[in-house]
Amino acid sequence: MYLSFFIVSCFNCNDYYEKEIRPLKINGELKKKNRDKNNNGIPRLVIGNNDKNAIITLYDYEASGLWEFIQIGDIVKKEEGSLTFNIYRKGMNYTDIFSFDIKCKDGY
Repeated sequence: MYLSFFIVSCFNCNDYYEKEIRPLKINGELKKKNRDKNNNGIPRLVIGNNDKNAIITLYDYEASGLWEFIQIGDIVKKEEGSLTFNIYRKGMNYTDIFSFDIKCKDGY
């Protein structure tokens, strides 16, 4: 019990986004949006990215609103070195881009 508390208390959401998400270049369709039952129900996105899938973990303390907004079938684009996700929704004018700068809520 003590060990798990220590691990949770040392986790830094912003560090994760900087190290794991910022370097990615993403250009694909959202294939799956679920909560990982094997990992405490953490929000995950699976995006078809060229010839492989990108799996993005967002965490419940992500503050941009991306998790609530994004839908299966949306086109997701993110440039390498950025934390901005641009979402293009099918059936809408492709000049309408919904942008989300992912970040963690204060204190995480």
